[in-house]
Amino acid sequence: MRLPIVASLARLPWLAVLTALIVGMSSPDTCEAIDAQGIFLRAGGSVVVVVGYDAYKRPGSFGTGFFALDSHTVVTNLHVINGASSIEVKLPTGTMSKVVEVTRTSKAYDLAILRIEGSGSPLDLATTKPQVGEEILAIGHPKGLERTLSTGVVSGIRKVKNETLLYQITAPISPGSSGGPILNQQGAVLGLATFYVLDGQNLNFAVPAS
Repeated sequence: MRLPIVASLARLPWLAVLTALIVGMSSPDTCEAIDAQGIFLRAGGSVVVVVGYDAYKRPGSFGTGFFALDSHTVVTNLHVINGASSIEVKLPTGTMSKVVEVTRTSKAYDLAILRIEGSGSPLDLATTKPQVGEEILAIGHPKGLERTLSTGVVSGIRKVKNETLLYQITAPISPGSSGGPILNQQGAVLGLATFYVLDGQNLNFAVPAS
């Protein structure tokens, strides 16, 4: 009658090891999912609407920008303001602020840095490149729908013919999203939403903030 008891006890260490392995396999991964809600609450107030006007003061272009570097500097895409006679920025409060100077532009990176009368809280810029598969989120104004949040991953890191680096992302963007920040898990800006492939599926691209 004791043999079954002895055999059962002999199996207990193996059961303990097996249980530990199962628990270890089912434990959450060390890489936590991106906190989209928390990042949006922290960063959303730094994202602005950029409007370019023609010589007759009519709105001719529309896009997204964000505060970076300091409280009076807004970064956006060059194509958002290109050809505009004057530019204004709509702050998250709804206040319109004049752009007093375009301090720097880059055609290669489709980048424009603006100095505005108003002020806001600057976002941190990421200092390292993302990894393919890394979760990201985008904040912008697609089709005029202000402060829209979308999520995705970095699906590729590409170089075009002139060696310009681009991040391929799956976070949906549309006209009006241009110049919006692409944020990492820490809420730092990886890049600016720049363009998408019209007949592609989630083939969207951002220029690195670095």
